[in-house]
Order: sequence, then structure tokens, then C-alpha cells
Amino acid sequence: MAKPIRRARLHELDGVIDSFLLQAGRGSQFVCSRIGAPGFLQAVIVDRHADHEQIEFGLPDADWSRSRFDAVAVDLEAIGCFCTVEASPSNKVRRFLRARFQGDRSQLETKFVEVLSRAGQTLGFAVDEEYELEVAIQASPEYVRDLAETGERALGPVGRVLGWLLKRSA
Repeated sequence: MAKPIRRARLHELDGVIDSFLLQAGRGSQFVCSRIGAPGFLQAVIVDRHADHEQIEFGLPDADWSRSRFDAVAVDLEAIGCFCTVEASPSNKVRRFLRARFQGDRSQLETKFVEVLSRAGQTLGFAVDEEYELEVAIQASPEYVRDLAETGERALGPVGRVLGWLLKRSA
């Protein structure tokens, strides 16, 4: 379950996304919910191998997005996303857009912000709009190992025990 972490504008997300990408493993979710208006922007980590990650931006064809749904798919394809649209059996959500992009973590922070910003602009969300950010992180094994090794070095014998426990859980 995602938990709210803070409020921010899309152009203020660089550090938050960098931290998210550092920690997040497969299945981790990042959601920007509009405050006082319907709609949200969401993404999930689809795959991760070391520093190479594949991310999927998802958009439901719901009442608040329907009029610009197809335009979002076109705009995200124009910036290099691989887009597919799936039919949905739900009465409220007719279709669902999946826009995938991938790369090394050092490249993805900028691309992640670009995808969220482009989708928001195409949907007609205000450029300076504030969002409530929510994340649900499944810690990546790489992050857990790095954390364990840092603890081992910094805390001596206690750190070695904690590091061993963390590595076993990864």
C-alpha cells in the first residue's frame, strides 16, 4: 500500500525520484495525486537489474482523463516511450495505457520527470500544480546489500550481524 510522503510540484521531484530509483525494486509504485481535483500520475518499476531499470507509466481511461487519453499515448510515444493500450472490463475505466521506458538509473531520473510532466501537461494539469506524493517500495536486493555493507563498515561487530541479517533478507 502506498503511503503519502510529501507534497511537491512535478519540477521539484528530481531528488525524490532519485531516492525512489535507488531503493525501489520490481513492483514499487510512485503516485502523484492531484490535490483538490480528480486525477493522478502513476508509475511502477517493472524490472530492475543492478542500475538498469524498466519503468511503466500507467493511465486509466477514466472520466477525468478520457478527453485527452489518446493524446497522452501519442505524446509519450513521441518522447521515446513504448505504449500499449489494453481494454478494461470495468465500467469506469474503459482502457488502460501502459507507457514503458528504460535505462540506467543515472538517465532515468530526468526521463521519469519528463514522462510525468508531459502526461500532466497533455491532460491539462497546471504546470505549477502541487501533488501529494505516495510511494510503495519493495526494496531492491542491490539496495539492501549496499545498506548492509555500509552498516557493517560503520558499526563494527554489531553492524556485521545486522548486515548479515539484511543480506539474508535480500
